[in-house]
Amino acid sequence: MTLTLHLGVLDVPYGPDAPTVRSVAKARPAQHPKKARATKKGGGSKTPNETTGDVATLLEDKYHLMEVWYENNELAVADAFADAMAGELEDMMTGAPPKPDLLAPAMGFIEEGFKAAISEEAFAGYGVPGVPTKAARQGTTPRKKSGKGARRASFRYSGLYQASMKAWVTGN
Repeated sequence: MTLTLHLGVLDVPYGPDAPTVRSVAKARPAQHPKKARATKKGGGSKTPNETTGDVATLLEDKYHLMEVWYENNELAVADAFADAMAGELEDMMTGAPPKPDLLAPAMGFIEEGFKAAISEEAFAGYGVPGVPTKAARQGTTPRKKSGKGARRASFRYSGLYQASMKAWVTGN
């Protein structure tokens, strides 16, 4: 059995519709052949139907955020998987019933680690070109009437993209 780690986002509209899940990157994605698409000037949603999945796709095409995060944290991710499996095995040996999602602790580690990387501006330290972004340096934000605020973390325009990050595993 082969397991595939997926990194993506809950596909949440920048509006009132219900979320779905959209895969944006895998742990070992192929090189992205597409040219990076330009992000919208000033950040934010260009259309009322834009979702976090659309934004994640744009960011992955241009900056490869999830791919870069995984590559810089590969050993820690492997340790999180090993710890989850060891914990489950230990529980089973003491007679506890198996958990329905034994990899949940590893998925939580990945999700929180990626979200923290955005908050802590780790992508600049990873050497991602174009980071910090111009919009972050200018403090572009939807939270102020003027659209401008204090310097903010790159890739955290409204916080919805960051909050919607998910990790999951599929097997075949």
